Amino acid sequence: MTRIKHYRLGLDIGGTKMLAVLFTGHKIIESFKVSTPTDNFDHFLTMIKAVLTPLLDKAQENNWEIVGLGIGLPGSIDNDGRVEVCNNIPFLNGVKIGEKIQQFLNVNWPIMLDNDTNCFLKAESAMGAAKNFDNVYGMIVGTGIGGAWLKNKKIYHGAHGAANEISEMLIDFSSGIKLEQAFQKLSQNNAHQLANEALLGDELAKANFQEIGKMLGLALTNVAHLFDPEIIVIGGGVTAASELFLDTARQYLVDNASHENAKKIKVVLAKLGEETGAIGA
Repeated sequence: MTRIKHYRLGLDIGGTKMLAVLFTGHKIIESFKVSTPTDNFDHFLTMIKAVLTPLLDKAQENNWEIVGLGIGLPGSIDNDGRVEVCNNIPFLNGVKIGEKIQQFLNVNWPIMLDNDTNCFLKAESAMGAAKNFDNVYGMIVGTGIGGAWLKNKKIYHGAHGAANEISEMLIDFSSGIKLEQAFQKLSQNNAHQLANEALLGDELAKANFQEIGKMLGLALTNVAHLFDPEIIVIGGGVTAASELFLDTARQYLVDNASHENAKKIKVVLAKLGEETGAIGA
């Protein structure tokens, strides 16, 4: 008798794309991605089915059993699995999307949800840049900015499931501007395009990234003082252009941290690539 193998599905829902993986618990067997719909919930459910179907077909062809689906999305989720705030996909606000997806796919295996940065950090802690560390802070810099804290291999979610919303960090008291708002203003709401311009030599774009570096350095300094991590791991699409801002951010931390141990905290790039969030999910 052929032994049935058990596999997991991971789905990373971002502001621009959804990426799914078929995962053994140790390695990816197959992955697939589609664009994230932002028009309505029905289209959203249809595209989730579209991104998962090739993986489900692969499992069925090989008689592999799916034991669950983990989902990471860019927002805060309460302890009941309800999306509280998802700025990039606002029609998800107030929805228990795990239940909706389970009904839409007509499956009985469990569906678990978490913030996408939490999923990112879980993967980097288990298999990536933070594998050998117990106290780790993770930050995603992409369509927006997200944060997560892991201690003793466990993510800290807070009392209501909404901890580590670093995008809400107030960075200018006089104007009331928050980290996410400042990032979007400096990147002109399109960090990828601004990075392309900077890498092609545009001096204004380069200057904007220097300011982004200082802004992120301020956030890292606050993280160092609040959590005292061994290492800070930074990922997300914008890190493909990390040479434009990462050294500036690191130097800001060194210049402004209040004690020597904080100045020595490692600030590194993620290792696992664009599938990190789906692996963590």
